[in-house]
Amino acid sequence: MTPAAALPAHSERPAAARIASVTGLATRPARFAATVESIGHLVPQSSWSGRVHSVFARACNVACGERLLTIGTRAVGDGPTTLVLARDIGDLRDRFAIGERVEARDRRIFSARVALDLASARVWRAAERGPLLSAAAIEARVRRARACIAQRRATQPNILDREATGIAKTLLDACAALDSARARAQLDRLIGWGEGLTPAGDDFIVGLLAGLDALARNARVDRVLAALCCSDDERDVDVALHDLLSLGATSGADTASGIVAALHAWSPASAFAEAA
Repeated sequence: MTPAAALPAHSERPAAARIASVTGLATRPARFAATVESIGHLVPQSSWSGRVHSVFARACNVACGERLLTIGTRAVGDGPTTLVLARDIGDLRDRFAIGERVEARDRRIFSARVALDLASARVWRAAERGPLLSAAAIEARVRRARACIAQRRATQPNILDREATGIAKTLLDACAALDSARARAQLDRLIGWGEGLTPAGDDFIVGLLAGLDALARNARVDRVLAALCCSDDERDVDVALHDLLSLGATSGADTASGIVAALHAWSPASAFAEAA
C-alpha cells in the first residue's frame, strides 16, 4: 500500500472523511421534512414498509403489501389510502424515486430524501350518506350533471367521446341487465386504455363502480354521489362537480362521466322514460 505521505496533495482526504470511512459514520444529506395533515382510514396505523411504485408531480404511490398508498398534495384530495401533505413541497418527482424503500415507524414516514411527520394528522373517513332521493329526483340531477360534464368534455375530448363510446354503452347495458360476463368483457377492453396519467378508461370505471355502489348499497361514496343522490340542496351538485372536474387534466371529467352513466343506466326513471 502506498504511504499517505507519498500520495499527491490533492488525493489526501480530510481527516473527518477518513474517520467516517473507518467508523461508518459518514453522514447522508439531511432529509426534507414535511407534515401530513390527513391519513386515510385504510392506511396501516402501525409500522409498515413498502417501495415507491410510481411518482408524479403531485402524488407518490407506495406499494405496501396488497395496497397502494398515495402520498399527495392537497390537490389530490382525501381518500381511504391517501396521506395528504399539509403544504406544497414542490414536484414530488424531485423527492421520491421509483423503487426506493419507504418506512413508517413512530408516527413518521422515511424515504431516502424525505421525512414526514404524522403526529398531528387526522384520520379521514368518508361521511355516511343519508337515504337516497327518489328515482325521479336523482335522474333530474343526473341530467343536470351530464350537461355540465358535456361542456367540459367538449374542450378536452378523449377516447370516451370517440372509440370507446360503444364499449361504454355496452358495459352500461350489461350492468343494467346484470350480465356479468358481458360486463367483464367490456371492462377488460377499457382497462388501461386512453389518455392521461391514469388512463381515461380506468377513470371511467372508477366512476361507474362508485355510481353502481351508490344505487345498490348506498355505501360510502364521494361528495358528487351524495349531492346527486342524497342531498336536499340541488346547489350541492354544482359545488361537488366543480371540485371533481378540477381533478387532473381529464381524470375528473372521466370519473364524473362514469358516475352519471351508472346512475342513468340504473335509474328507474330513465328506464321508464326510454320505454315510453
